[in-house]
Amino acid sequence: MDDATTQLADRLLGLRRKAGYSQEQLADLLGVSRQAISKWEGAQGRPEVDNVVEFCSCSCVVRVASTYAGAVPRRVLRAHQGRMAW
Repeated sequence: MDDATTQLADRLLGLRRKAGYSQEQLADLLGVSRQAISKWEGAQGRPEVDNVVEFCSCSCVVRVASTYAGAVPRRVLRAHQGRMAW
């Protein structure tokens, strides 16, 4: 995979661990399989943007969405502004 995918994988793994979620717990929160979380964290694929936004809601972190450079609408970022952890 490319550098952006690897960077996203590293961020997702770090944020999940920091939030104290297991892969299974995060998968349940996002409505995806644990295998999907494993693939994202292993840079074997990328989550859909809606899953990134949902993850941001769960972890109170929006900056991970910046990897998508503009793919997340400003209105979504504004809605999460109070929960941002920069």
